[in-house]
Amino acid sequence: GTGVILTHELRWARPDVDCYWNIMEKWFEFGYGTPAVKVYNYWKKDYPVRITGGDNTSIYLEKGKQSQLLICSYGPDTTLNVSVNGKQITKAVNLETGKPLPVQNGKLQIKLAKYDLIYLGLETK
Repeated sequence: GTGVILTHELRWARPDVDCYWNIMEKWFEFGYGTPAVKVYNYWKKDYPVRITGGDNTSIYLEKGKQSQLLICSYGPDTTLNVSVNGKQITKAVNLETGKPLPVQNGKLQIKLAKYDLIYLGLETK
């Protein structure tokens, strides 16, 4: 449920859901809720991220050339293709593990298990 709650910007009152609170803390450190960070919701027409390959929800936070992307899988295990409209992804890091992800031709390919989520830090140009 954490991915669903976060990608829809809902507030969760349960203090025992560490994954939710860890991501929210990182969002606030990034500047979420301030004028410096633009928040894009996957259901709006101006959403700048394209994700294909499986059912998902996502949210994109952008501050200059840096951004954070949270993707939640809604279907079976899948490989998702991720691109940012009009930009090349130059660097990608899994913000939960700190591990870098390979970027090919300015795009990402991510494997997600059923109902899993991934929280990414991206740099674009």
